[in-house]
Amino acid sequence: MVLTATSAVAADLHDPMRPANAPAAAPLRQRGAAPLQLQAIMSTTGSRLAIVDGKVVRIGDKVSGALIDGISSDSIRYTRGGKALVASLPNTNKLNVRTNSALQAGQP
Repeated sequence: MVLTATSAVAADLHDPMRPANAPAAAPLRQRGAAPLQLQAIMSTTGSRLAIVDGKVVRIGDKVSGALIDGISSDSIRYTRGGKALVASLPNTNKLNVRTNSALQAGQP
């Protein structure tokens, strides 16, 4: 038994189910990388973290091929492929969490 490998380009393949009078299929366009999905931003005194594409990131981290340049209260700035881009939270209703100083001091 002899096996031979051949390479076929999609344009060279014939679809046996396509009617003879059907127009040719349009070639697929190469898409760039999908934009980052900003899911949450967490802020503490002097520090901000973001959840991007399901990962916790800080300024300077890389995620999905992008470098995180900045984190604001409702968006992130990032660079990918030499382009500066921005991803914003889909819903900017902020949840403000207040701390109870008496509980933090260990008092009931």
